[in-house]
Amino acid sequence: MLFFRRSTVIALASFCTAAGFGQTPEVEYFEKNVRPLLVANCQPCHNSKVKSSGLDLSTAAGLLAGGARGPAIAKDQPATSHILTAITYDESLKMPPGAKLKPDQIAILDNWGKLGFPWPGSPAGAQSATATASPSAAKKEFTPEQKAFWAFQPVASSAVPKVKNGKWVRTPVDNFILARLEQKALKPAPPASKTTLLRRVTFDLTGLPPTEKEIEGDSS
Repeated sequence: MLFFRRSTVIALASFCTAAGFGQTPEVEYFEKNVRPLLVANCQPCHNSKVKSSGLDLSTAAGLLAGGARGPAIAKDQPATSHILTAITYDESLKMPPGAKLKPDQIAILDNWGKLGFPWPGSPAGAQSATATASPSAAKKEFTPEQKAFWAFQPVASSAVPKVKNGKWVRTPVDNFILARLEQKALKPAPPASKTTLLRRVTFDLTGLPPTEKEIEGDSS
């Protein structure tokens, strides 16, 4: 059982890492905003196989290496980086060709530059992000739907619903449970026996079933 618990903890830790829990704000910003833009608009021509103009934008190493026109980014003066000036169509090089990015997309990449062009797995990118801007620079914008999530609402008193089977109710919380059951034409389950309650408690507290002695003591 101890081995099982340790394995469970390790598995949960691995899941949280894979799911992205514990990411820094810079990494989260890159994964949610920057990477999709690069994949859709830049990497079709600038990847490890094509490398148009010698530039690979599919990896952190490729970004740092630059291409035929020189470095793609300038960490000390990010606004002057080729990758940012090209998307604004302010110079002879206009990228993506034939279809300028939308203003909000350009703003995303501009903010990426202000963060120091962080890229997950790149020590250089992580260091520059810390030195160039604070995590608060990537301001988080919540949608109205996210703001309406129940967990973010202020605590408020709710009217206790009326129920038909008032004898079953012991506390006001029971009213809410029973009201929903009655809406579905359902009846509450019968009360659990002492042995069943004992099993639930011991499983919750120790992860093991009650001993025979505990069961016999409960039944007596």
